[in-house]
Amino acid sequence: MTLDLDHLPQLFAGIASWLPGQRWFGHKAEGVTFVRPRATLWVSPLPRPRALVLAEVGLESGARAAYHLGLDFDPDSPTDSRDVIWDGVDLEGRRWSVREVLAQPSFSHALIGAARPGLPQATRLVVTPEGADRFLTSSAESRALGLEQSNSSLVVGERVLVKFYRRAWPAPSPEVELTSALTRVGFPAIAPALGAMELEAGGERTTLALIQRYLANSTEGMLLALTSLRDLEGDLLMEADGEVPPPERCRRAVLEQGGSFLPSARELGHLTAALHLALASPASDLEPPAAPMGRSDLQSIRDRGLQHLERLLELPEPRLEPLRVRAADARQVLVSVGRLTEAGSKIRVHGDLHLGQVVRNDEGWHFLDFEGRPSEPPELRRQPASPLRDVAGMLRSLEYAAALALRQQVHPDEANARTLSPYGRAWAEVMREAFWLAYWRDPGVLTLLPPAPGDRELLLRALELNQCLYELDYELNFRPDWIEIPLEGIVRLVAEGSR
Repeated sequence: MTLDLDHLPQLFAGIASWLPGQRWFGHKAEGVTFVRPRATLWVSPLPRPRALVLAEVGLESGARAAYHLGLDFDPDSPTDSRDVIWDGVDLEGRRWSVREVLAQPSFSHALIGAARPGLPQATRLVVTPEGADRFLTSSAESRALGLEQSNSSLVVGERVLVKFYRRAWPAPSPEVELTSALTRVGFPAIAPALGAMELEAGGERTTLALIQRYLANSTEGMLLALTSLRDLEGDLLMEADGEVPPPERCRRAVLEQGGSFLPSARELGHLTAALHLALASPASDLEPPAAPMGRSDLQSIRDRGLQHLERLLELPEPRLEPLRVRAADARQVLVSVGRLTEAGSKIRVHGDLHLGQVVRNDEGWHFLDFEGRPSEPPELRRQPASPLRDVAGMLRSLEYAAALALRQQVHPDEANARTLSPYGRAWAEVMREAFWLAYWRDPGVLTLLPPAPGDRELLLRALELNQCLYELDYELNFRPDWIEIPLEGIVRLVAEGSR
């Protein structure tokens, strides 16, 4: 191969302009200053060269990140194609279009050919365990799976999912570790791991992809929750006149709803408890293993929350006034959790659990996406935590579902929103109670939690508060019209803590 990507600066200037527009690019809030190839694996030669590229991305903050890209040098690609990165690369005396095709079927099949041992390239692809590559070389029809937030996936024969990690981190991936561990212990509510792909260059490896069973005909938990809320509020919309209904009427309407989400909330509570027991099991072979929560772990929860709170209070955003009014109470919740003496266990956790990370099909509920927060480095995502961190994430997601459903029905400032909003709050309250009771009443999970009920409630409140602060920061940067959702959560949490 005579093509040297280091000598194509215009191509990588084009990639630098193209990257911020990609859904999976995790640094949209920062400007890209440069992109350059750190490692290249050629997966097919001329006359149609294609390459897997580990690209180093420079950011205006001075930080750097790495991303996996699949580049297709195409002499016949239409110049108006949406996935063309650059049109006009001078190669072999011709002008070529370059497209990004990492999760396209033909490129993925070519990757396996490049994984053969003994090829004379400084960069190589490693597929584990041996024989896992058969899932990509199948003659079954493949298709790209759209609408993903931070990755790109390929469905092979409607039976296998290949999840390509766009952000490149040192291997192994926390998701590969957790999914493989849960597969080993036979935990049923996941898509079992079948294998993994790693890119090796210069003695270092990044996890390129997880290969797992595809959960066909599944529906996301958030969609099912919104359907329940739409059915509840849709019947009320025609009669909504701005009058605020009493809480008992709203709660009764939720409990009497025919298409209720209540059984699902209970089932998810039980399954989350089973998930945590599986992750804590010695048979999982996870590192670090389960251990008691220590004083330093509680102080870390306290300090992380306090630092986040103070950063937000420094912002000159007038809509943060509810946070300023409740800042002292929020500090008290966080300081109190640092004083707990018995706080249960710390284990490897999902790390980003919410209704968008669970799906239901004919087999039941399944947990997805064990990456944790993709913006955090793997060493942070790999740290054990209280299992209540996952509980806090799901409880907050139930409140988000209620807020989102209201916005789908009416504008929050309209008069009829005053009628519908209390029903949404009652829905969230009922579902949160059902999930939490089903979770902590599981016979085994109490061994992982603080033994005293008051301590359990305090630790959960602090973790929910930290989750709200994270959400508030996110909404300020990406969806400023939504900041009222985490603000309302903060006000509720600190009010409960001051009783």
